[in-house]
Amino acid sequence: MSVPVYKPLIEQSDCDVVSAMVAEAWLGHGKYVKLFEDKISSFLENSQRKVVAVSTGTSAAHLSLLTAGVKPGDEVILSSLNFVGVAQAISSTGANPVFCDVSNENLTLDIGKVETLINSKTAAIITLDFGSNQCDLDQFIELGKKHNVRIIHDAAHSFGWKNKGRITGSFGDICFFSFDPVKNFTAIDAGVIVINNENEEKWIIEARTVGQSLDMGTYGKNVKMEFKQVKHIGYRYHLSNVHAVLGMNQLDKYERISTSRRKTCEKYNQAFSVLEHVQPIGKNYDDVTPFIYVVRIKNGQRESLREFLSGNGVETHVHWAPIHWYDMYQPEKTSSDMTVTNTVGLEILTLPLHSCMAESDEDYVIEKIKEFYS
Repeated sequence: MSVPVYKPLIEQSDCDVVSAMVAEAWLGHGKYVKLFEDKISSFLENSQRKVVAVSTGTSAAHLSLLTAGVKPGDEVILSSLNFVGVAQAISSTGANPVFCDVSNENLTLDIGKVETLINSKTAAIITLDFGSNQCDLDQFIELGKKHNVRIIHDAAHSFGWKNKGRITGSFGDICFFSFDPVKNFTAIDAGVIVINNENEEKWIIEARTVGQSLDMGTYGKNVKMEFKQVKHIGYRYHLSNVHAVLGMNQLDKYERISTSRRKTCEKYNQAFSVLEHVQPIGKNYDDVTPFIYVVRIKNGQRESLREFLSGNGVETHVHWAPIHWYDMYQPEKTSSDMTVTNTVGLEILTLPLHSCMAESDEDYVIEKIKEFYS
């Protein structure tokens, strides 16, 4: 038996919409991207928020940083327990990532330690929802106001979640999502940026298409964009119609995907409650659609468990090796105390979690983990 750690829910309807879109023969950026943005906007239930779709979550992180005014020599505070692409996005602006420790309780940024790192060079703070655990965004918003620092909400894991009853992305400053091949809702690959300001929206729209000035005559249409003017930096970060139509179809399955992933996580939690050395990081899945199911292996046997599971056809992953462990980022500045990150970096293990996961796959994962500890 083989159980992959990821498995997107690709059904006949997904294939049909992509096939129909390809048959239209307008594969690049066009009207379906605008429809995808509109669909995201409807999910947020806040018409004041501006939504711009781009090619990947990492390009969304990069443009979010530039939108926040991050420039060479600045510092950006973030969790080291994050995807290295976010640190690379910071480096791409010429700024320096400053790694901060996480809370032992939920593995999101420790706001107390964050505040000790803020100085005159701090241009932004990137706060992350991790796995199935939410950051306390309200506290970070207040911290940003206190120190006049932009707060960028990395919601790559958390599309469709609710934070204290409010839909993630519907409030705050800058927020970005990811719809990559392994996310709960995939668009093959895509990112989405959500902001408040129309001028910033216009800048991102232009920046995602090599800086071409916004042409309302072609915007949101399957019409070739005119090269009229370029006034600022831009990138090939635009999204294709193919990606957009798949993303829209995936969002139509929101309730089914969300319910099934919560159910699997709750089943895992109950099964592992009898295992002393397997500690799920998520305790309550109300208001979230878990992206990954992460446990902490507390007896120093993570790699032995991974090897055993792999030998039995169960794929696992680590989200993530702390970024400050990588050669490129070892010289970078970190908070004085990275105890929690350095500890959990050796403990965390991601187990298989799929949308509408087969009960036989769930049971097999549980069986093999219990067998290892028997």
